[in-house]
Amino acid sequence: APSIWLRDFMPLQSIDGSLVGFHYGCRYMHAYGEELFDNSEVWNRYKLQVKKLPITADGGHFMEASRHWLVSDSIQLENPQWSELDLRKALEHALGKPILWLPQMPGDFTGHLDGIVRWYQKHELLVYAPLTGFKRWQVQFNALLRAAGYSLTEVPTVLSEDPISAEGLSLNYVFDGTTFYGATPEAPVAQMPYRYIHAPEVLAEGGGIHCITYN
Repeated sequence: APSIWLRDFMPLQSIDGSLVGFHYGCRYMHAYGEELFDNSEVWNRYKLQVKKLPITADGGHFMEASRHWLVSDSIQLENPQWSELDLRKALEHALGKPILWLPQMPGDFTGHLDGIVRWYQKHELLVYAPLTGFKRWQVQFNALLRAAGYSLTEVPTVLSEDPISAEGLSLNYVFDGTTFYGATPEAPVAQMPYRYIHAPEVLAEGGGIHCITYN
């Protein structure tokens, strides 16, 4: 692959098993000189049948939960030619579930969700315990999730002072159906069957294990 960030340029899997992809090339990629390429060439190499929407987005902008696809509202800024209603309809039709817009984390230039909220079990989601300087955002973020019918478990963490680093984003893990794998030494939830993967270079570049894996 031309990039380690598999989760961002590979397609999402919809509720019926079909694959849904997006145009790869968000604003931050241009601003930070990230490598741009046609992600459909990668899909074709692996003979994936993907429905590509004319929408600019990363896979990290989406997280699936039991009732919804959770979607970063930064996608609305990436696609100003779309109205919110049309964007919602297109995503819900393609993904087969209602979407729930969530506000991006202040200071995160990617607008991704995959390091800040995760489905855990049934209607339970994992979010971070109160973080210094993020109270207003966290109150709004958590209220939207609770109003949508989810219970929240708060995970304590300490974030890096480096705006690029993903150090401390313990929710950026991957689950293979049996075991959770992450780049933070401690499991986000004590009872998780968890394996630590030492990946300081990945964290320093702003990602975690979820970002660099794809099933």
